[in-house]
Amino acid sequence: MLGRDGLVGYVKAHKSLKEKAPAEFVSFNVAEREGLPLAECLFRTADQRAAVKVLLAREGGAWKVERLTAD
Repeated sequence: MLGRDGLVGYVKAHKSLKEKAPAEFVSFNVAEREGLPLAECLFRTADQRAAVKVLLAREGGAWKVERLTAD
């Protein structure tokens, strides 16, 4: 739903997503919402200033990004 331009704008607005150093994987949790399997991946930026959460939803046999947040 966000689209490429929306994602580019989101990254520009969240400085921690533009770091050159890779984020560190923290955790992986599985959940279900209205019968839809979900997976939440949590990452911490290299400078430890931000948490990046990626919510994935299984749709049509493939995992797709449902939500991306950077705190």
